[in-house]
Amino acid sequence: MEKTYLVQRLTKPKGRINPFAFGGGLVKGGLSDEGANLISKIWDFDYMGASEFEWGAIPKTLQRIAQYSSKGSAVIGNVQLEKDIHYFCERDMKIYVEQTIRDIANNKLRLKEPAYLKEAIKMDDGFGLRYKGWLELNNGFAFFVDEEMYGNTLRLFGVKE
Repeated sequence: MEKTYLVQRLTKPKGRINPFAFGGGLVKGGLSDEGANLISKIWDFDYMGASEFEWGAIPKTLQRIAQYSSKGSAVIGNVQLEKDIHYFCERDMKIYVEQTIRDIANNKLRLKEPAYLKEAIKMDDGFGLRYKGWLELNNGFAFFVDEEMYGNTLRLFGVKE
């Protein structure tokens, strides 16, 4: 397992992938047209401002999630903070994921770009209101404050609730 460093912020879907979300990197972050079409109904990507998010990191992470999900080794769970944080990950990562979510919420991890999870939980500023989900790129897991996005993501990967 790698230490969590890259966490992609996700917003409510707009029906299309923001063409500027990946800066000067690959078009649609390297997603195929079919993949971008499916994802665009579930979430949108926030522009992260760093090249580490741009050059195929998203498709690589989604492929990893698809692989462990199709093998039946995905698990779901909740971290209860001031608000429920719903997640899914590979079975052997459950303890790591729960602690990582707590650490992100308490700003205890050094991330490449801020996750704004604490703000999303408190919903006390404009940033917190925007962010509804996160895709961890180092180890391949996702977590959400938005139940609809969470449920749609589970269905996309065939993970049972």
